[in-house]
Formats: sequence, structure tokens, C-alpha cells
Amino acid sequence: MEESQIKPQNWWLHQRIKFNRGLLIGGMVTFVIYTLYSSRFFDAMEFNSMLNFMMVQVIIYFFYMIMANVFYTAGWLADVLLNTSNSQRFRNTVFNYGYWFAVCLPIAVILVFVTFMSVNV
Repeated sequence: MEESQIKPQNWWLHQRIKFNRGLLIGGMVTFVIYTLYSSRFFDAMEFNSMLNFMMVQVIIYFFYMIMANVFYTAGWLADVLLNTSNSQRFRNTVFNYGYWFAVCLPIAVILVFVTFMSVNV
């Protein structure tokens, strides 16, 4: 079956796995960046504070993934409502913009945080 003949909801359903995999990889990259720089922000005696802060990060990232999936569904709705010609190019463009924004946003936020903390230390 040609890609343009696939129902939009089926296409978006199959792409959700790739989307969530990207979110998990982005989350791991964010966590690694934070972990590499966390020793600058916390003394050895503040180990419990560091662990608590990391747990808060994990919880916040979990909610971020939920919200990212809500917006992912909005991409599917935009496809259904605006893509009257069932264009695969439109679908790929909407997906790619949403995917890269959702994956790169947490990395950008942690890089800004690390930069801010490095300047103020």
C-alpha cells in the first residue's frame, strides 16, 4: 500500500513509537548533561540534595512526555483537518517539526541551566 493511501490515524499511530523513543533518548541526553555538570553545583555532603533534585527532574520529565504526547495528538488533528489532499509531505513536515522540537527542547533547557549555573558559580 502506498504511503499516501494510509489513513492518517494509522500513520500517526505508527510514528508515535519513534516519537516516544526520541523523547526517551532526549531525556537520557539531558540527564547525562546534568549529571556531568552536577558535581559543580553540589558538594559531596549535599549528595541527598542532588539525588532529590534528580528525582524531581525525572518526575518533571515524565509530565513533559505526557504533554509532548498531547501535542503529538494535536499534530494528528492538524493533519486530519488541514491536509485535505492527504499529502505525505505535509504529514512528514508536521511530524518532523514536532519531533525535533520535542526532543531538543529539554536538551536546550538543561544547557541554558548549566550555562547559567556556570556563570553564577
